[in-house]
Amino acid sequence: MSRCANSTSAEPQILGGATTPPVFKTYLGLESGVSDLSVYQSMIIPGLLQVADYARCIERPYYADDTQEELERRVLLRLRRAAILTRKYSPVAADFVVHESVLHTIVGSNAVMSAQARHMADMSTLPNVTLRILPFSAGFPVDEGPVQPYIILNFPLSSREFGTEPPVVYAETFTGSMFFEDSIDVKRYREIHEALQRAALEEKTSRDLLRQMARRYEQ
Repeated sequence: MSRCANSTSAEPQILGGATTPPVFKTYLGLESGVSDLSVYQSMIIPGLLQVADYARCIERPYYADDTQEELERRVLLRLRRAAILTRKYSPVAADFVVHESVLHTIVGSNAVMSAQARHMADMSTLPNVTLRILPFSAGFPVDEGPVQPYIILNFPLSSREFGTEPPVVYAETFTGSMFFEDSIDVKRYREIHEALQRAALEEKTSRDLLRQMARRYEQ
């Protein structure tokens, strides 16, 4: 198992059990019922795209006293979330925009980063997954300046579990995470995501960059 270095993450790390922050428990419940997601991440690899070793290295610094069994339980729960993208029936459509800086922030080791970059490239070949890298050269594509990580959640028009659920935005801020449900707020986040998409690399160029980064970390 790769040795993990300390890292910083804006994404809540505990998935299940009494230690799960209430706001993230709510998010997990909503995520399980979405029809599609739009994700922007500028600090770490999005949780739905993380490989096991990367997830371990993200989790470990927060709970250094945990047993290996406890750590593996949380990592397994994190990886299970990704099943919404790969399940056979009605996989969730997901559009990811990831800042290039995330690819240069070494989590764990070069070997971990190589495997992580290859996994992202592979996931981007799924018909329901779109992945674009926002390059350093894009600067700040929106008027607000730097954009904090967020996830736009859209739901089926009607479902047995949620009924008719309006779109919601889960956003990460300097002081914590919160939900935005007002239609004006959701509309603004959609506009921000569209601006980031326009500034990001094309899908194939992004995939090529990920595979290039994977090879670079292998050297």
